[in-house]
Amino acid sequence: MKRILLLGLFLGIGVQLFAQGIDFKPVPFSEALRMAKTQHKMLFVYCYTSWCGPCRQMATREFVKPEAGTYFNEKFVCVKYDMERGEGIQLRERFKVTAYPTFLLLKSNGTEIGRLVGGNELLPFIEKVEYLLKPENSLSLKKERFKAGQLNKKEMMEYVDGLFNALDVEYCTVADSLFNLLSDEERLAPEYWNIFTYRLMFPKGRYFDYLEAHQADFVRFVGEEKVDGLLARCYKTALVPFTNATMSSNKFQELDEVLASLKESSFKDKPVIERMAEVAQARCQNDAKRLLKVLTQLMDEQNMDVFRLCMRAPLLIDATSMTSKERKAFVRLGDRYAEMCPPESQAQVQEMYNPLRNYRKS
Repeated sequence: MKRILLLGLFLGIGVQLFAQGIDFKPVPFSEALRMAKTQHKMLFVYCYTSWCGPCRQMATREFVKPEAGTYFNEKFVCVKYDMERGEGIQLRERFKVTAYPTFLLLKSNGTEIGRLVGGNELLPFIEKVEYLLKPENSLSLKKERFKAGQLNKKEMMEYVDGLFNALDVEYCTVADSLFNLLSDEERLAPEYWNIFTYRLMFPKGRYFDYLEAHQADFVRFVGEEKVDGLLARCYKTALVPFTNATMSSNKFQELDEVLASLKESSFKDKPVIERMAEVAQARCQNDAKRLLKVLTQLMDEQNMDVFRLCMRAPLLIDATSMTSKERKAFVRLGDRYAEMCPPESQAQVQEMYNPLRNYRKS
């Protein structure tokens, strides 16, 4: 009877531990490899940094779920390393980790099976892991088959997806090769839409011209939401350097090219992007009055996505050209935005506006 009770207690403790989520082992990488070899498991390496928001989300929301423990603890020895401290620095160089979070799937000898980059909800994340674990989906195998010309169009698209998800810039070469092989009818097909989402970053060039020339057809086959969303993203990407980054004034003339393209485009979110373009113009023209007007409109409309992309613009123009009233108004906008941010980010946003908050004319 005592043995039965002890067995029940042991199983109960095991279930409780198992239900706590992923069991990350606090061991050096060499020991993790030894454990994986001994236990006939693979290695799951969670690469993170202390400042990475998606890293924290995965650690505190997804990996603590019982389903995470059920899946990962059975198949992997799981470890995690800060890529900016201790052994993590060497591992970052060894595995060429450039974005966070990155999740490495390794054999027990340290050979990479595949990797995932970025946060996700647990179930889609597990589905992607399962996909990578299938031998036929190995990126190294697909690389050899691609070089030998042995991939069909569907397999090439899967290879492009895998490279993109692993942040391997080779996806550009493979996507371009695939695009050249496709007929016009195939280029419009939903299964090849990701070529445009991956390669179309700015409102110019081969893929942008093709999308604009066939926009109505893409809307019919892929859907208006995806097409409009991609066009909006392209213009946001093109405008951000003018609204939110330090740049030389001799670059300002490049804004005219973006504005000319935007004028000819047609998509659902164009009015919002035009507001962002106004912010860019005001910044380049050092026009504090106009900038304040547009940013206030974005805030009043609760368009936080675009406001976030423009929030540094008041700090990029000459503070001496502002009136005291304008400086205070910009600071109030910054404080309003900070109130909408997570508690851990509020002080950082408020500090961003300190140069205007504490401005004194010399």
